[in-house]
Amino acid sequence: DVKLINSPVIIGNGKPLTATKIGQRHITIIQKDGLSQDVILEECKCVPDLWENLFPISKSLQNSWDTSNKGINIKPLKGCSV
Repeated sequence: DVKLINSPVIIGNGKPLTATKIGQRHITIIQKDGLSQDVILEECKCVPDLWENLFPISKSLQNSWDTSNKGINIKPLKGCSV
């Protein structure tokens, strides 16, 4: 389901980078206790000039995800209780 795009993505320092693809990403989340859960991230953008993966919290909240935190650590949650 990958589509070619040409879309600006603004990073933390205000610099615009270009996303070249968008689609779903199937991932497995492994919890600290060893349990795993398969999830699908929707509308993931490929930004070749980024050296890290980003997780869009606002987009995930729109798509039935939840968040939890312990201090400054934020955890995305999908289909599980906090």
